[in-house]
Amino acid sequence: MRVKIYFVTDNKSYLPEIIAYTDYLNSLCIAYQVVNSDFNFSELKEPYIKWVIMGINRGKDKNCYLIHEYLSLSTGRFAFLKNWIKILLSTKPDYQIFLNRYIKNVFYRKKTDYSLRDMGISTSFYPYKVKKEFDFVYCGSMGRNRNIRKMFELFERGILKDFTLLVIGDVPEEIKINFVGENINYLGRVDYKDVPKALCRAKCAINYIPDIYPFNLQTSTKLIEYLACHIPVISTKYSWVEEFSEKNNYPIKYIDSFLSSKEFESFINENHAFPDMSKYLWVNIIEQSQVITSVLNGFKEKFK
Repeated sequence: MRVKIYFVTDNKSYLPEIIAYTDYLNSLCIAYQVVNSDFNFSELKEPYIKWVIMGINRGKDKNCYLIHEYLSLSTGRFAFLKNWIKILLSTKPDYQIFLNRYIKNVFYRKKTDYSLRDMGISTSFYPYKVKKEFDFVYCGSMGRNRNIRKMFELFERGILKDFTLLVIGDVPEEIKINFVGENINYLGRVDYKDVPKALCRAKCAINYIPDIYPFNLQTSTKLIEYLACHIPVISTKYSWVEEFSEKNNYPIKYIDSFLSSKEFESFINENHAFPDMSKYLWVNIIEQSQVITSVLNGFKEKFK
């Protein structure tokens, strides 16, 4: 039986996993389509796979093999209530996919087959030979709920005031207004394909994640991308990064372990060793999780 997979997204978020999935499906010559949540599935007569990035998802056609993929936990006030509502209002799927075991523990539906599929990285992340113009680089979200002001304060008047910082990404106006030191450089948003080269302009990267739920339980893709570019990392200390560091011998050091600017200077200029990061490439992450194989087998079993 021929199969077609429909990936359902809200079209608002950048989802590298969708690109990775579709690249993988292309290599297998399996048909797919990325659609919005308002796509009319009732017109489909043959059995199909509906792969929803959650959210909330209601309803399921008889000829549908339904997948719910959970990439994150709810944030902000009443986060636990938001998670519960997502479960309560969503149809029970045929299959579930979770970023990690923490997310599985929240959203798993009893007697449902599932896979754990962690974040991967693109093959474009490798050590580019460019001039090291900055001491540190930060790339990623700068929302208020991440307490990102504390990082900027380190460069404005704290222990890192004598170091330069390159900031990549959308910067809130209140950050730009309040942190105007000559040592802070705002590059703004950069095309994803150009991010690795921009990262390599710095000697060291910053993984600044608040030790609060749910951020402290979620994979830091940026940290893995930094390491793939052979950039050492200073990081806040929280559950996920502690577990990651214990399992791997990577050049990661916690910010609060530095006692002086001289220690920072020594760390960023050290000749660090970087292990092979190929296991984090998307193709290897997908194959290791066996998520595509499991989904296809589940579809065949339901419609045999």
